[in-house]
Amino acid sequence: MYEWSGGTDYRHTCYECKNCIRQQAGKRISYICSVYQKLFGSDEKWKEYNIACKYFGKTYNGPTLVKKEKRQQASEEIAGQMSIFDFPEAMP
Repeated sequence: MYEWSGGTDYRHTCYECKNCIRQQAGKRISYICSVYQKLFGSDEKWKEYNIACKYFGKTYNGPTLVKKEKRQQASEEIAGQMSIFDFPEAMP
């Protein structure tokens, strides 16, 4: 975020920014950055005590920079990956 925005605004924290959105689920409270969410398509939780970026208090209406991709399922094999069963001499 700091790289994209051009640095930090050391005088403020993310908690003070209007883009820092508080979410509450039961007793658990978490924060997200609406600018980061729009830019990178991420629902990543945000630490409200971080030093604010140069986008502090500004509204972002531009395009998404990175599209969110689906992660591969853990059960899927990678193309060309060998199986343990490809080694018959290792089997008793």
